[in-house]
Amino acid sequence: MFQSLNGSVSQAAQIIANGTTNCVKIHDLQVSDFTKCALSSYDSEFLAFGSPTVYEQMTPLVEGAIQYLKGLHLIKGRKVILFGSFCWLDKAVNQMKKMIEQAGGVVVAEITFKMAVDSKTTQQILESLKLLV
Repeated sequence: MFQSLNGSVSQAAQIIANGTTNCVKIHDLQVSDFTKCALSSYDSEFLAFGSPTVYEQMTPLVEGAIQYLKGLHLIKGRKVILFGSFCWLDKAVNQMKKMIEQAGGVVVAEITFKMAVDSKTTQQILESLKLLV
């Protein structure tokens, strides 16, 4: 689940989806509602959340999705990858991590990148997918 403002978070989500052999459902929160996210999360092996840092925080849609899944106990015990872009301040991933841990999720990777996905970020994403096995 992600929200992207300039396309970079969306690009990272696509790398995650293409980099794993698992069946992955991607939910862009600008067009997918929380109920669809919950249905996809119900039997998933892992979760991934992505957000840019906007006004020193994650986007409200990502925060809402995490809260919704937390209320349904769909994060507890799951492995989670967090990813996000930033321009000046790198805050979204840390905020998501706190919420995921409070919900009982296990954060296996935190990937942050300034503005755009580059080859180093792509490599970090692919390495983090190995932690899901």
